Amino acid sequence: MSDLIESLEEAHAAGQLKQRLKTLTHPALLVVDEIGYLTVTANGAKLFFQLINSRYGRASTVLTSNKGFEDWGDILHD
Repeated sequence: MSDLIESLEEAHAAGQLKQRLKTLTHPALLVVDEIGYLTVTANGAKLFFQLINSRYGRASTVLTSNKGFEDWGDILHD
């Protein structure tokens, strides 16, 4: 997850977020591992939400974490 968010933040800073989201929306399956292993910034959480939102209803996404779902709000700042 940390590499994914870093890539989204870099694309956002370079003005290429829309293209990066399009690239990450295309695969039929995206596996995001280690949610909560490292701290996510508020901006990173917003970008991650945009990615999940862009994939919703279009492609499958698998999320894994060693944290309980009830802790995800703290991890993702919402």
